[in-house]
Amino acid sequence: MAKYCDSNKRDGSSGDLTVGTLYCFNWINSAAVTVTATPGSSNTGSILTQTSTPTPIDSIGYTTSSVTSDQIAVSATVASTFSFALSGSTDPIGALSTGSVSSSPTPRTATVSTNAKNGWMVWAKDANTGLTSPTASSTIASTTPGTNSTLVAGTAGYNTGLTSTQVSGSGTITIATPFVGTGAGQGGGLNTSLQTIATSNGTANSAVLTLKNNVAISNTTAAAGDYADTITVIGAGLF
Repeated sequence: MAKYCDSNKRDGSSGDLTVGTLYCFNWINSAAVTVTATPGSSNTGSILTQTSTPTPIDSIGYTTSSVTSDQIAVSATVASTFSFALSGSTDPIGALSTGSVSSSPTPRTATVSTNAKNGWMVWAKDANTGLTSPTASSTIASTTPGTNSTLVAGTAGYNTGLTSTQVSGSGTITIATPFVGTGAGQGGGLNTSLQTIATSNGTANSAVLTLKNNVAISNTTAAAGDYADTITVIGAGLF
């Protein structure tokens, strides 16, 4: 498509183009315009306007140039990004009682931000499949790994429940069914094999997983002050 623009300078009398007005003409039919075989400047031509009669109204000469290309190809790259961070490395639950289910007083969080269009995944495992005391040779066992449970006061058990939030992003977070932790004492048991605890199907800006550990003991749970476990949490983007 060719275009010609002219800011008319003639006297503006009846039939003339208006003084100071910018007029543009577009040629959408390539047969209407002849371009030199090779690129060059100072290509001259003229334009004649007329009424429908047709009667000439005005004419003007112009000079333009022809080029080999009138397009600019724009390109850019966006690097893959993935960040994963835990809010802390300890979770002191404190003294346990048969009269209630104890939970993390300050649940730790795992925060994911990524531009991975296919989403992200988070896995977790623990070191002992329960809370273990070396001195008492006793373990408060994880509730059946792979299933969701709600602990009851007076019945020994140990699980991890998750909830989630997200500031923005195209992805929707899904908590793995065994680890849904919306209720008090609700969650799933971890073991020494990595298990998927949460996924997303798109990008994320500050997707936050809150991990709450829940423990219940029975009247026969051995006394000890060194019950402990180590949970490993891993995240990855799906690019």
